[in-house]
Amino acid sequence: MYPRTYFETFMRYEAKDQVFVAMPFTGPFRKAFETVIEPAVRRVSVNGRPLSARIINRATSGAPDIHEQIFDAVLHSRLVIADMTVQSTCVVDDGSSRWQANANVTYEVGLASAWRNPEDILLIHQSHSGHTYGFDVQNLRHVQYEPDSAASIALLTDEIVRALNQSTFLAQAAYQKLVESVSPSAVQFMHQEAARAFPVIAFQSPDLGVMDARVHAITELLNYGALKNRNVVPQGPGKGVAIIYGWSEFGIRILQSLHAITPERAGDLRKQIASVAAGEIPPASLRDLPVVKATGEQPIDMVEAARGEGSPEVAQKQ
Repeated sequence: MYPRTYFETFMRYEAKDQVFVAMPFTGPFRKAFETVIEPAVRRVSVNGRPLSARIINRATSGAPDIHEQIFDAVLHSRLVIADMTVQSTCVVDDGSSRWQANANVTYEVGLASAWRNPEDILLIHQSHSGHTYGFDVQNLRHVQYEPDSAASIALLTDEIVRALNQSTFLAQAAYQKLVESVSPSAVQFMHQEAARAFPVIAFQSPDLGVMDARVHAITELLNYGALKNRNVVPQGPGKGVAIIYGWSEFGIRILQSLHAITPERAGDLRKQIASVAAGEIPPASLRDLPVVKATGEQPIDMVEAARGEGSPEVAQKQ
């Protein structure tokens, strides 16, 4: 799949608790990963949840075409670490030779530079390489490390925490701006459905012709990535369908920001959603189906609702 197609189709507003590590995996690099990079990543947690180091190559992907896994990791990992240690030489414009990093790693840095903020990318290189970074990536954070070094583990751990907290600060600002732009009908829907891990809406005619504020709210939340389609259940000949949705992690955070749920309830929602595989019909989800009609209730004041505490994420060493 082409990167632009993947980005436009699968980009979502939530991050996995992992760090994507882009690097070669020949002998010395694998040792560096196992002795320095992975231990540093595992020392870091976000809101008490430990991070894992995600690597992708043909040996770990389980599929001959690994591009979609790479795209997903670049887009949805909390941080991208790229080992730019030089491997080979190339001839530059003036005819001289210049050392260069692994071509695949360079490509993945290009993807990250296009899709992510600079704070989400950390470039590293081994001290023996005498490395200089190209002009186009000099603005990115970069760190020198020693393979098989306890000091390098500590250094890299600190850099990961610093990068994640800076990235979280910027993401929180963008997130707050998005929350403040959610329509009153979407806010109202979220308050009404906050008790459900899997909101359900029943369209009572096959042509889905009824379009009230509730349906518009669902469409808006789907576009934001706050809701996900989970299943479509036919209701019988001429009776339309029931569509089952599930809150995303991003949606749960918005619910907290709007004071629609408590932190304890947010934890319960996460457990319920995690317990049901995609495509399955959640237990009891089709009981008391909401009717598609305008509610007539007063919209919630969006300015006041957006002042909620939310659930800012904090990265720290374990």
